[in-house]
Amino acid sequence: THVHDNYRNGDHHQLPAMGDKLWGSIEWDKPMGALKEINYTGSLALELIYPPLPMCESFVKLCFDALNYLKSL
Repeated sequence: THVHDNYRNGDHHQLPAMGDKLWGSIEWDKPMGALKEINYTGSLALELIYPPLPMCESFVKLCFDALNYLKSL
């Protein structure tokens, strides 16, 4: 399942659930609750705009944290 956040005015490919409404527009508890309700056990795939190479290690950790947060909902 493809997951990413965005502003309401475009498809910005942001990390999901990484802050308040300034960071995105999806209320993640709703779609994640629906996946939990149907006992979804598949993967969550991020499609993001990534940072410059020197920042990749910390960015991957941030992505991991975002996915763990979604799984906790």
